[in-house]
Amino acid sequence: METSSVRVREAFKEATDFLVGVVDSVGDDEWDRPALGAWNVAQLAVHASRGASTIVAYASEPAELELGSAAEYYSRAMSLEGVHEAVASRTVEQAAALEVPVAQYVREAVHEANEVLSRTPANQVLGSIVGGISLVDYLPTRIVELVVHGIDLADALGREAEVPRVSMAITLETLGDLAVERPDLLDPTRILRAITGRGTLPESANLLG
Repeated sequence: METSSVRVREAFKEATDFLVGVVDSVGDDEWDRPALGAWNVAQLAVHASRGASTIVAYASEPAELELGSAAEYYSRAMSLEGVHEAVASRTVEQAAALEVPVAQYVREAVHEANEVLSRTPANQVLGSIVGGISLVDYLPTRIVELVVHGIDLADALGREAEVPRVSMAITLETLGDLAVERPDLLDPTRILRAITGRGTLPESANLLG
């Protein structure tokens, strides 16, 4: 576990630095630009910060171990009724209620998460909304969120998305595991064909629902 813990912690730090870098590049006149779905840049940045802030929240919740992998966490989370609608609504409300600039809010969330992470053992069970999961298994899901939404932000702003190597690797590994766990969402054989030049993915393909 220690080897994977060191690597995933490194990837998380990379991913948070990546997100903060993109957010810090946002100009004063760019926060209202369209971003992902109905969200603007500010709302997307607030949502992306949950890739860090949930670590703080869940680390304070004692729990029994129920989930054995990041893929299992995602599979269970996506099965919650109305989960996407709830996320969309909560994000708009959080962004509207901010009392500090968005960039400051994101930096503070990232800083607090890294502080909590520095004193949390890899095998500590976190009380997530879908059941207890060890820190080392939960962190890859946060890396996915930080990387994917960091790219979303960069795209919305017309910036290059320069994702660090280890965090990109963890993101791809985690999504690959999810495809294998849930072929009903996206057939892993189709993914393999697409990335080896032997086929294409459907336009609506989305492992994260």
